[in-house]
Amino acid sequence: MGERYYLCLLLTVVRGATSFKHLRTVDGIVHETFKLTCIALRLLKDDGEWIAMFHDGQEFMTGHVLRHLFTIALQHTTISNTLQI
Repeated sequence: MGERYYLCLLLTVVRGATSFKHLRTVDGIVHETFKLTCIALRLLKDDGEWIAMFHDGQEFMTGHVLRHLFTIALQHTTISNTLQI
């Protein structure tokens, strides 16, 4: 699920992408993974990826699923500012 999430994150930021290679290109450098591309674009700085995921999730997930996802995120990742999310 990770790379798919990073792909979706890139699709919201990169405009006019014509290929997966184009999505993975930042300043003329083609990155190996979508996650590395997100890091190069500084989309993963702080808790930006989590905030974006929960923001997107509130449109199609139920409250129960969002709470479950939040508890998993707290248990298995390093969220630096839980009050911001």
